Amino acid sequence: MTVPPLLLVTYYLLPFMLANLLLSLILIAQIFTSSAPIDKNGAVLGVQVNNNGEVATPERITNQILDLDISAGSALAIDEASGEILYEKNKNIVRPIASISKLMAALVFLDQNPNWQTQTHLSYFQDSDGREYKFSAEENLTAEQIFNIALIGSINPAVNLFPKLSGLDKNSFISAMNKKAIALNLKKTHFEDIAGLSPKNVSTAAEVAVILQKALTNEKIYQAVSAKNYSFQTEAGVYQIQNTNDLLDHDSFKVLAGKTGSTDEAMFCLATLGEVKGRKIITVILGAESDDNRFQDTKALYWWTENNYR
Repeated sequence: MTVPPLLLVTYYLLPFMLANLLLSLILIAQIFTSSAPIDKNGAVLGVQVNNNGEVATPERITNQILDLDISAGSALAIDEASGEILYEKNKNIVRPIASISKLMAALVFLDQNPNWQTQTHLSYFQDSDGREYKFSAEENLTAEQIFNIALIGSINPAVNLFPKLSGLDKNSFISAMNKKAIALNLKKTHFEDIAGLSPKNVSTAAEVAVILQKALTNEKIYQAVSAKNYSFQTEAGVYQIQNTNDLLDHDSFKVLAGKTGSTDEAMFCLATLGEVKGRKIITVILGAESDDNRFQDTKALYWWTENNYR
């Protein structure tokens, strides 16, 4: 019996045709399904589940190839609920973190159960805009005022009063900061001073995200780093300081809270908590080239999340 040539060709080509069809289906699936990277190290943020007991993760809606133009040395955007990394650049590189250190200082201070009405004297400080605040010998501030001044205005002389107000000496307080870092499993985070002036106060973008999330679970810290400004009164009058985070209540992006930092070695840093499409997002920028760039880089991370995930 003679087999028709067409059937013979089909018989031999059928395996190749099926293989090509399978490959095409795989490629189509990759294009139209989520391709967001998941980093197991993000699990340190804590995984939350939805009502069905399943991890709620963002869904990638595009397969954008072009990268963001991030000027900072390190950048990170994380979905807070699932711990899924949405964008990262050098997230595990150790860098100075400047005044982001104040978040850890605040956590240690609160661990000591301070008396918020304890009074102490702060003679002088200068805010980030160069405005000077001078207090007479008769003007005392409460521990609560010192706490808010330290976090909202990122004022170094204020945060350096934390040991005195908590009953610890300076070295013991710094040691407690490092012990808390260890307790949080932050293996690349270390502190040499309280305010963040030392270039040896270091961490990574991934570990700063953990510090921020842990800090924001405390209502006192959250209230401070989410306030655009802070008014306080002494025996001599009323004063007001502005938050160093210019993105709070931004017109285009819903930034809820955050902490800035800057020194010559750390350059310009910013860690924020924001909301995109109903999801809480943590962003971290370390080593930006300028004050403006850290805010522009952060806005780029929110833009990336908004346009690439749902």
